Amino acid sequence: MDTAHKTRLPFSPAGAVVLGATGAVGGNIVRALMESSAWPRIATLGRRSLPAWESHANRLTQHITDVLDPKAYGPLLAGHSHAFCAFGIGEPSKVNPERFQRVDIDAVRAFAEACRAMGIRHFTHMTSVGADPTSRIRYLRLKGGLEKDIEAMGFERTSHFRPSMLMTPVNRYGITQGFMLRAMPVFDNFLLGGWRKYRGIDVADLGKAMVRNAERPGKAIEGLAWDGFRKLLES
Repeated sequence: MDTAHKTRLPFSPAGAVVLGATGAVGGNIVRALMESSAWPRIATLGRRSLPAWESHANRLTQHITDVLDPKAYGPLLAGHSHAFCAFGIGEPSKVNPERFQRVDIDAVRAFAEACRAMGIRHFTHMTSVGADPTSRIRYLRLKGGLEKDIEAMGFERTSHFRPSMLMTPVNRYGITQGFMLRAMPVFDNFLLGGWRKYRGIDVADLGKAMVRNAERPGKAIEGLAWDGFRKLLES
């Protein structure tokens, strides 16, 4: 799905806006942005603020808004050049299909549309390993369709980050996640070759990789999985 040509988008960010900043990945996107001197200003959109960042008001603006209503937050996107989206339900299997569709698909698509309308040039979002609009698995089919919808919006640069298991510092969702957090580091050793994309990724590393990618030249439409994350982190 990657295009063959390099984007000519220069890295001269007017600012970054983050949707999903209260989540495990989104919070680490904000952290990586704050740790980099390349970003003159950063904004988050959410239903609550992040107390840990309140002392950084000189660079960070936390907008309390309805994240499901682009009319409410659309004007807040003005003046930003880059958008990062890590918005979604942490454990989709725990909600009904309608809620998953509304949050993980419709809300993300609406955010991308609002970003495009307000002149944002580079859209980076977290999707899923295996995302494919032709997949027989509903989750992957919807994620793949969303990727295609975002590509069609015509951003100067679109970056799809496709992680597998997200490794969080603590167990957030119960027995299943607890088992996977313990087992995945062992399983990773057996995931070789084309299976490497299914390796787990630490949420702090993923957030850092997403920001580092935005600070470097890339393809106009690009999809990155585990090997791509590691390359960014090691550069």
